[in-house]
Amino acid sequence: MEYFGTVRGSVLGGRVKGFVGSRSNNPYNIAVAEGRNPVLEDPRLLFYRISTPQDTTPRWVIPYANNVDHGDFNGDGLTDFAVRKSVNTDRNDTVMVYLGDPTGIDTTASYRLPAEQERSTFGWRMCVGDLNNDGIDDLVITARDVYLQASQLPHGRVYVYYGGDRLKSKPDLTITGPYAGARLGTRCAIADFNGDGIDDLVVHGQDVTVQEAFFGYLNLYFGSAAPFDTVADLTSPRSYNTIVSGLAAFDANADGKTDLLWTYSDSLTSRKSVHIHYGGADFAERFQAGPDFIIPAPFGSGDFGNEIANGGDMNGDGDDDIVIAADGTAQGNGIVFVYTAGKALDDKYDAARGQSRQGSFGASIEGIGDINGDGYADVIVGAPSQPWGRYEGYFGIFMGDGRIPTHVREQNQESLPLGFALDAAYPNPVTAGTNIEISLSQRGIVEIKVYNVLGKEVMTLLNEERQPGQHKIVWNTADAHGQPLPAGVYIFRMRAMTPGDRHLLHQQTRKFIVIR
Repeated sequence: MEYFGTVRGSVLGGRVKGFVGSRSNNPYNIAVAEGRNPVLEDPRLLFYRISTPQDTTPRWVIPYANNVDHGDFNGDGLTDFAVRKSVNTDRNDTVMVYLGDPTGIDTTASYRLPAEQERSTFGWRMCVGDLNNDGIDDLVITARDVYLQASQLPHGRVYVYYGGDRLKSKPDLTITGPYAGARLGTRCAIADFNGDGIDDLVVHGQDVTVQEAFFGYLNLYFGSAAPFDTVADLTSPRSYNTIVSGLAAFDANADGKTDLLWTYSDSLTSRKSVHIHYGGADFAERFQAGPDFIIPAPFGSGDFGNEIANGGDMNGDGDDDIVIAADGTAQGNGIVFVYTAGKALDDKYDAARGQSRQGSFGASIEGIGDINGDGYADVIVGAPSQPWGRYEGYFGIFMGDGRIPTHVREQNQESLPLGFALDAAYPNPVTAGTNIEISLSQRGIVEIKVYNVLGKEVMTLLNEERQPGQHKIVWNTADAHGQPLPAGVYIFRMRAMTPGDRHLLHQQTRKFIVIR
């Protein structure tokens, strides 16, 4: 199903939204933004109920709106909408909350949440979850361009509005970017990453303190039984020159736990990839060690990862699939890649669709569930600049299909590691020899080196390609010249890299002691 804009500059498809998981009172399954400032000063948000190609007429149009999220904000068991409205080219941003009733969504807003500052991009990104663990959805609104005092660079802010009988017009919590230029709030997501039954908040920021460079990063705030606090519990490494970066939270490896996916750009090569951190009780420790799985950009692929989405089960294998966009390929074209996830997750895409109309195909993507009732989940893709720079815009609905391959591995699939790991050496302390075990979730070049406490390399134990699985290295604790190591403290360093270009997948160190 394809829908084309007809007015030059209308920028149809600049934002797309699916209402997967919405309650039965919601009569819409898709929302599409038309008009993206500053191209058009009067954006509109179009709500559709689409199941066939003939469903071309929006059922509800909200003027001056360009973003929406959904949840049950008043705890009555019905779906409500939070809609960003922007009047006069972002000068007057507000988020309007439309409550659900048994017959649908009330078209008169019940609450108005105003921006703290003009032109702060308040509401350009929102996310929904239960941060205070009271069983009612909370609304998080970001404003990446909030400036404090006389600062020349934006701190950015994140505003938390707790759900309840009545929403307050002022936020219950405000998280401020830690320094001028932090630009906290370019994206956000809410999920239970550490498996304690309480939702956590992840916020993407865009460090702009370095001239002509943008460094993306993540701050994670863990929920707990105590009141939610505004101090980040984890911060990711910085991602080089990341102007746009995808962020998503869903179960990518089908282990029943929510995983974190985000776009990372290497500072040396500028190559983009999607990093996946698997959820679980040890999430914090493994997050600090590095990603559990990496999907590198296929053949360069422009702005790979500008959007990441949960495509749902697109091929009927029972597991949700990953959809990743690259909207900045040659001449402003774009490609959207589908990766069969769950038990069949690997770093090779299984389906793809592109357009050559210079329309930024993939500027927005979203999983929308099975809208045509064929048993396969579907996705919506926006291309707001097509055709050929006219900015009339476009959105297309692409159906799931059982022909998308699963590549399920052989019967030992369940025993394969979920990530990379360098286990502690045993025995430790070492008197004569020791064993080192590593886990690999995907094929790669593995390098293991030994250093003394001064950082001097004393031995390379391994530098070769290994297959996914568990591997053990037995070492007699001799150095590169065959001489026994002196007593002291030493460090193993494991690096796992992609074959061929040796793109870093994982790095980890362990300490051991030699006794003579």
